[in-house]
Amino acid sequence: MWRSLAAMVLLIAVTKAASVLAPKMCVPIPGTQCASVGYNMTFAENDFTQEDADKIMSDFGPLIGTQCSAELKLFLCSVYVPVCAETDGSEGTVELHRVPPCRNLCLRVKEACLPTMTSFHYEWPRAVSALIKMIQKF
Repeated sequence: MWRSLAAMVLLIAVTKAASVLAPKMCVPIPGTQCASVGYNMTFAENDFTQEDADKIMSDFGPLIGTQCSAELKLFLCSVYVPVCAETDGSEGTVELHRVPPCRNLCLRVKEACLPTMTSFHYEWPRAVSALIKMIQKF
């Protein structure tokens, strides 16, 4: 009995270690609101689930509809469904990089949409607000 219990514990530990060490990979963006923004690959393991990203994008639908910035959808998608870029690494490996929205894109969208957001008493979600604050420091 103890042997089978020990074997089960070992199997669970090895399985968990393998999942932690499993390589991250780029995957196509699912057919959602972010499927047509100019890039087509995101991380398989992301900070936000696809359901989270869809919900957030739906919540932003009215703001996107105001057309305060032609780049708003791209900006939001790059925050919640980030670009996954593959580059050649050392020894023939492939390295994956999460590409956040660039500083200029963040600032253009913030500047263009702030008046509309203010008039509707709308605030950026925490993830977007933190990103904008971080980028403004540079």
